[in-house]
Amino acid sequence: MGSCSRFLLAAVLIASVTLLFPLAHGQKTREPLTEGDVMQLLQGGVATQRVGKLAQEFGIAFEVSRAAERNLRSAGADDQLLQILRELGPGKGPANPKNETPKTGAPAATGILLITTDAACKLAVDGEDAGELAAGASKRLTLPFGEHLVRAVSNDEPTASVEWAGKVEKPEQALVRLVLAEKVAAIKSKPLPASATPTQAEVVIWKSIENSTRVEDFRAYIQKYPDGAFSTLALARVEKLEADAMAKETEDKNKREEEERQAEIRKYTFPVVHHHRSVLTRCWGHLQLTADGAIYRGSEHNVTFSKTNVVYIDERSGAACLRFHLMDGTNWCFLLVDEEDVRDQKLRTFYGPSSLGNRVVEKWGFISADNGKRLLPPNQGGTGQPPRSLRR
Repeated sequence: MGSCSRFLLAAVLIASVTLLFPLAHGQKTREPLTEGDVMQLLQGGVATQRVGKLAQEFGIAFEVSRAAERNLRSAGADDQLLQILRELGPGKGPANPKNETPKTGAPAATGILLITTDAACKLAVDGEDAGELAAGASKRLTLPFGEHLVRAVSNDEPTASVEWAGKVEKPEQALVRLVLAEKVAAIKSKPLPASATPTQAEVVIWKSIENSTRVEDFRAYIQKYPDGAFSTLALARVEKLEADAMAKETEDKNKREEEERQAEIRKYTFPVVHHHRSVLTRCWGHLQLTADGAIYRGSEHNVTFSKTNVVYIDERSGAACLRFHLMDGTNWCFLLVDEEDVRDQKLRTFYGPSSLGNRVVEKWGFISADNGKRLLPPNQGGTGQPPRSLRR
């Protein structure tokens, strides 16, 4: 049925209730809705809110029993509509007929249910949450006259539940005992389903891979026997092997990175002699070039200076050392020697300043100028020339 057809049917049904009822029975009296009337409205596509308003306007002529509730739900009734119908009940008439002043009087008749249970549980009354109840405790519920459904679900075993369905028709307190512990115990004592007995072929395959370290072997078994006798164990082996492989990959990566870092340090760490005009003795040590600057560790002292503080470097006149000129006006001269010279603090072999200078250019990216004798860092303008005051 198309949406247009359903709309027309709903309109006709509403018109039947609002117009035909008064015409059939006169303007003074209006017949309350029957169960069949409500079902016809719902099946015709009338919204449950609208059906509820019609029921409140005309009243209903039937009791919302459990059978009636099932029929109405199958026709499309929701909890809100069913609650309205229960509150109206047969013979109560419209909740507020048109052009009539609501009458004040005694509240709707109610009764009390005292619920007790032998196991901790969650309660629901007519599908609505009614809180929790401890084992051996009790809860008082005040409910309107009529049929009600009380359901208890175990806190320890959610699959265990018990229901009470009955009618509240007296104001006196009625006791309802919910026996739940037996169901919980029965479910917990029920043995778990045993794994299927493996075939000889499955046993042979499992024996051939049970000590394997290849995750592919266990995946292939699971694909062939998804519900096999060893499937749980195979899944556990897959998870462990994958976790081990990931941990090994991380360990190898960290090891490679550390080896590369140490190789970089060794590549740019040089045995040197430090010369300073105010110090007559030589200072033996090692000069390490980093991406950001230089670290000198010597027998007399240590020093660190940033690459951005270097104005330029050049070859010191009359000596074979490389000189770093810093922005604060100081300079540091280093002569490249052999490792044995630093160890014994004796100058036997030394190398020209270009040997060390070339490595500085390689690490720091300095610009060569003046036939390679002077070098400038790019952060000094990148002109390839030393400051004018320092040119020869």
